[in-house]
Amino acid sequence: MTHDEILDLARGYAAARAVLAERIESAREEQRKIMRRRLRGLRAAVAETAAAREALAEAIEAHKGLFGRPRTRTVEGVKYGLRKQPGRIKVADEATAIARLRKRLGPQAEAHVRAREELVKDALRELDARTLAHCGIAVTDDSDAVTITVPKDDLDKVVEVMLDGMEEAE
Repeated sequence: MTHDEILDLARGYAAARAVLAERIESAREEQRKIMRRRLRGLRAAVAETAAAREALAEAIEAHKGLFGRPRTRTVEGVKYGLRKQPGRIKVADEATAIARLRKRLGPQAEAHVRAREELVKDALRELDARTLAHCGIAVTDDSDAVTITVPKDDLDKVVEVMLDGMEEAE
């Protein structure tokens, strides 16, 4: 094979890519036209969905007592209820807490203490409340927060693409 033959193959590849780019742009233009036609309905549906989500969140917030056990429920793919928030780690005396952790956990305590003798608060979150209390560590602000999740599916992906397209069109 000669360099000229390879050059011809490169030109063929470039031409094929140009056709592909043209077809992709044509498809994108059709998509933009569809988005412009359906924009009002899509915006209304997005607003309705947001209002329905807000109403659900307010109802859960107002009636937290209904979510003792189980704390969440799932209906028609929507998981709703309460989820425990991580809270903040509060230590009265860090040196004492470190000593108690080492005594209680032995070698495992090193995963919860930095080399400069400082507690690792993210690691402390993994310990149970009894162990923390025994070591003089309190967890504060561990309130319940409303949780509503819907597993992402193809519809969500299409909506995201369409919303991105709407932003570009505006």
